Amino acid sequence: MSEMEITNPAAKEEPGVTIKVFKHHIATRIMHCCVALGFVTCGVTGILLFAGVEIPRDTAALLHCLMGALFIGAPTIYAITRFRYFARFSDTVTHYDKDDLGWVTAPMGGYLDPFIRRNGEESYVPPQDKYNAGQKGAGICLMLGGIALAITGFLMWGNTAEGIFGVVKFDMSPGMTWFIWTLHFVACVCMILVFCVHFFLSAIHPVTRVEFFTMFGNGIADYNYTKKKHGKWLNSLEVIKEREIPDSK
Repeated sequence: MSEMEITNPAAKEEPGVTIKVFKHHIATRIMHCCVALGFVTCGVTGILLFAGVEIPRDTAALLHCLMGALFIGAPTIYAITRFRYFARFSDTVTHYDKDDLGWVTAPMGGYLDPFIRRNGEESYVPPQDKYNAGQKGAGICLMLGGIALAITGFLMWGNTAEGIFGVVKFDMSPGMTWFIWTLHFVACVCMILVFCVHFFLSAIHPVTRVEFFTMFGNGIADYNYTKKKHGKWLNSLEVIKEREIPDSK
């Protein structure tokens, strides 16, 4: 049987004791999955349409628009229904201090060590918050990029022959149309670059890929990894220690 205790996260793990760090709520994980699905689908269909690949263009364009609505709608609904979580995330990614600067000068959390520090010595990385400086920057880029894609995408969709399902329709001048399409394209390229780095570090990199299952799993982060990479956040929490105790019978 198990005994659940609330304890100081600074306590060390002991034999028979597992410290669990709950990082992402179910609402956050569902929202993140919807955003990822919408973004990847929009990226693929957008690239195919832009490259002129022989595909059913009307179907691909409709799918692009619908997945774009999912990409924007999911975080919008999340921000409204889970405003406390959204506000906390926004506050975290927009707050920077000397430890974040230390992450940048490490360099880049130590990720550039193999290319710069040839002697194999690891750079000192200051304790980080729930998100390190790089993740904070990526979060800001994704939010601003998402807003840019939402506005330009809405205008582009409404400027088509049938508009948005024939309900919303407006005409733009050729110059304005070119500007909106260009802005949409630039925002898309920037978002894809940020997404590729984010995906590599969270799902492929041998050290940091444990974070992938934190978001796409049960929301529980690896304790040792969190203690090393996000020690500042961990020390501000209370975590659950699950101690296995012998059956009384």
